[in-house]
Amino acid sequence: PSIAFLFLTRGALPHDHLWGKFFARQDRSAYAIHVHAPPGFVFDETTTRVPWLFNARVLLPNPVAAWGDAALVRAEKKLLRRALEASPSAMRFVLLSESCVPLRSFAFVRAYLYVEASLDHNDRYPGVAMAKDGVPRRAWRKGSQWFAMTREHATIVAEDVEVFEAFEKHCNVTARRAAGGGGGGGGDDDAATSAHTGANGWSTFCAPDEHYIPTLFALRGIERELEGRGVTYTNW
Repeated sequence: PSIAFLFLTRGALPHDHLWGKFFARQDRSAYAIHVHAPPGFVFDETTTRVPWLFNARVLLPNPVAAWGDAALVRAEKKLLRRALEASPSAMRFVLLSESCVPLRSFAFVRAYLYVEASLDHNDRYPGVAMAKDGVPRRAWRKGSQWFAMTREHATIVAEDVEVFEAFEKHCNVTARRAAGGGGGGGGDDDAATSAHTGANGWSTFCAPDEHYIPTLFALRGIERELEGRGVTYTNW
């Protein structure tokens, strides 16, 4: 089995030479690379130091993906669909940004990803009430945008339509009227709405790239198949 590395970028990869060393001398059947870049961006000799690694791997067309907008999740789903179709041997899928750098060897990362899950912890935060569109408060979750997942789980994300449409409608960082705000029957979902709604009735914060996937897995009843860890370290 192989690993699909999915790069969600805003342009060039400033650390491409490190990725070149990471993948150097590895069997090409052990990994696949797929890149989502801004419209018009191409990896060639003028934009990367390792064109042999990234050339012709950019998805086209490439819709603009901005942080805090559902378009970012759409880009992730597009990467997963491409990887599922083009890399049938891939059983692990890792999302990376242009800021990521490899800190361990390919062999270490491969072994780490293929260790069976031993934890079932997930952070649980109440979020924007979307019960009317099939996302109740009890299923609301939050996690890291930069995921690592199995092929089975990647297929679930790539094929989902209903939950993603609810996130497109109700969840982004741009302030918008919270669903159900200012009314309702006072149930749990109304409480979740008020907890994330200001005095003027506008939703204060919802990052779909952090909430969508863990919430989807909670709704599908597969949380206990997950691990409370990722493959990336974050330095804010």
